[in-house]
Amino acid sequence: MNSDNIALAERIRLCVNKVGNGNEFCRITGINRRTLDYYLSATSEPKASALSQIAKTAGVSLDWLITGKETHNGASETASLDEALLTEIIEYIDSEFKFEKAKNKAPLIAKIYAYIMKKRTEREASREKDTAEIIDLIEVLKSAV
Repeated sequence: MNSDNIALAERIRLCVNKVGNGNEFCRITGINRRTLDYYLSATSEPKASALSQIAKTAGVSLDWLITGKETHNGASETASLDEALLTEIIEYIDSEFKFEKAKNKAPLIAKIYAYIMKKRTEREASREKDTAEIIDLIEVLKSAV
């Protein structure tokens, strides 16, 4: 099992979650539940026809499903938001800073999120260092304020 398989499995999981649950996803796509479980555990890779059906059902591009990136005017970016990462960033910011208004906090959240996603891409979609990088960034910000 390599990091590409794990990253693909995570993107498939995001697709399933967009639809609702695994059983509903299987009903819509026609993919066998056991087969979907193999995809989600990264023990098996979907064939092109299954990838196409997964992307279509979830309303994502096939390019994003396969690579994790979208291409818009030559720029590359992640196709969907990582809600767990956003939650973690917000929790750390809320514990270290006191913002009176959300509009003051939003730019900081967006910048940290973009930075972490860039770093994650550089380390091949691994999430293992996200927390450490968030903490390091917040410490730098605290010392600058």
